[in-house]
Amino acid sequence: MEDSVIAVKEKEIQKLRNESKQLDDEIERMEKQYTEDEERKHKTERDNEELMKKVEEILKVLETNSEEEMEQFILQAQHEVKKKIYQENEMIERMKRENEEQEKERMERIKILTNTEEYLIEKIRETKTMYEKIKKENEKISTRNQMMEKEIKEIKEEVKERKRRKEELEQEGEKKEKEIKELNAQKNIIKSQIEAMKEDKLIKQRSEEKVKELKETIERLKYQIENDKIQVETLEIEKAEQEDYKWVLLEDSNAQKDYVITLLQMYENMYGVKVNKNEDEIMQELYNHHIGIKEWNKYVKALFDSITKTYH
Repeated sequence: MEDSVIAVKEKEIQKLRNESKQLDDEIERMEKQYTEDEERKHKTERDNEELMKKVEEILKVLETNSEEEMEQFILQAQHEVKKKIYQENEMIERMKRENEEQEKERMERIKILTNTEEYLIEKIRETKTMYEKIKKENEKISTRNQMMEKEIKEIKEEVKERKRRKEELEQEGEKKEKEIKELNAQKNIIKSQIEAMKEDKLIKQRSEEKVKELKETIERLKYQIENDKIQVETLEIEKAEQEDYKWVLLEDSNAQKDYVITLLQMYENMYGVKVNKNEDEIMQELYNHHIGIKEWNKYVKALFDSITKTYH
């Protein structure tokens, strides 16, 4: 289950990274588009300014009621027309050999241009029309520029919002990665706990088997003790008034040896271990320490107790 949760988290992080990259690409595209729009806007404004200057110069002349200025303007226009005619003549000479028909058409055009008065009147009319057209076009451009500025402002706001969203996504991604690390840590802890539980279960199973064996051993010992108890009781000599009697409390040495052997067998069955001494060595120690037969049972038991304490 932890693996599936981690996989989902990693998938979400990858999705967030993809969205972040898309946002970066979109922001870069918008910034590039914004730069291009700004350049187009400035170029349009420069062209419009130059055109308006020319139109204003023409209109200045048209708005004056001075005949003298009008004549001067007409003379200037005639000069420009003659200059234009001269240029056209040069061009015609160069093209004459290539196309006679074209030469004829150009000559007709030159004849029309020579009628300067009609030409200027027509030009003035065209200039007024052009001015009105340019004026309307400028209004459209102004409106369009305002719309562009509005769009640019909106784009900037959108870029700002996308950047903010990108930061949020990055923070969310870091949070998801932290959650994954925590889940991995929890996963490792759970695995350790499962291993420990398995180990505990195995130990418990072994303990139960050991307890069962001990119970069976205890039952056998109980049975053996009951049998040995009868023999021990026959060997113990109850003399309350004699606490420190010494040697001869059984009939002979063989009876004493049988008593020690019986004690060894009883405690071997009870404890499940053996001492590293035989009955003769033990009897010799009993004699050397002048231990009475009443204390032999306690002495042999102490030997087995010391062994079991060492094991534990």
